[in-house]
Amino acid sequence: MVYGVNRTRSIRCRAIGVLTSLAIGSTGALALSGNALATPGDGAPNASTTKSIASAALSHDKLPAGAVRATHASPKVGSGGVPFQKPGAGRSATTRIVGGAVANAADYPWIVGIETYFLGSDETGQIAMYIAYCTGTVISSTKILTAGHCNTDLPFGSTYVIAGRNDLDYSTGGYVARVSSTWTHPGYNLAAQNAGTTSVPIDDVSVLTLQQALPSVYTPISLTAQNDQTPYAAGTSATIVGYGVTSNTTSNPGVLHKATVPIQSNTVCAAALSGFDGTRMACAGNPAAGVDSCHGDSGGPLVVNGVEVGIVDWGNVTCGTSYG
Repeated sequence: MVYGVNRTRSIRCRAIGVLTSLAIGSTGALALSGNALATPGDGAPNASTTKSIASAALSHDKLPAGAVRATHASPKVGSGGVPFQKPGAGRSATTRIVGGAVANAADYPWIVGIETYFLGSDETGQIAMYIAYCTGTVISSTKILTAGHCNTDLPFGSTYVIAGRNDLDYSTGGYVARVSSTWTHPGYNLAAQNAGTTSVPIDDVSVLTLQQALPSVYTPISLTAQNDQTPYAAGTSATIVGYGVTSNTTSNPGVLHKATVPIQSNTVCAAALSGFDGTRMACAGNPAAGVDSCHGDSGGPLVVNGVEVGIVDWGNVTCGTSYG
């Protein structure tokens, strides 16, 4: 689903305190000490504090769709050297979108990956650091447009915006900035989703403010004009670009990819997607060919003729089987 600027993959978040430091082992396991995560050998954690942190961790069944257990430290803020990674860097030589193709960040200087490191528990109940992936677009040197559910507080979450990379986990190239504050649309219905009274997000839009301004090479994308309905005409060819997984059953987010999808009519969208509202949403996709966005593409753009006309937000639970 696209919010005429919207697609969410059943993400549930909760707000609690900020983690002051973290250490991640090769398996993503964490040692807990005081109010921070500590490296092994820093001393035994206080039992009551450990219990408090453990109880705050997101349970495994509520992890954001597409989140993966962290196996590396959070990205280093600042320049990674060259502004854009070369094609083929990292995993991008072989990975494909759902029915799409690998993309080169240099061709989309306004695209960014969004990584939030947060505290969760695995299938056995062990507390670990996880990474939730989303996509966003540059609208100024310090502002990133994305989906609201991408930045709703996760336990001890820290969010990073990464520009210029084909593979977010490949540290050479690009630029990393921390998020300092967030504006979320006041109409975003997260409370109703968490209460179980609806599964369809409304006004799921946020703007992230960065602590470090992005270099000028990362140029802002143009946004569609207010009340212009032309881009949403059925059959219009659109481009989706994002860092999501390549299928509903894989856990390989973080590689930039692209696909071309046709805009669908409100009638088709409403028949395929329960809760679709044509006054504030649009949908696109080619399920016959299995072309679709998926987990981690949330917050990314729907682009028509070089202009962003929508934000990837929610859709069918199984990627590639319906419109989104």
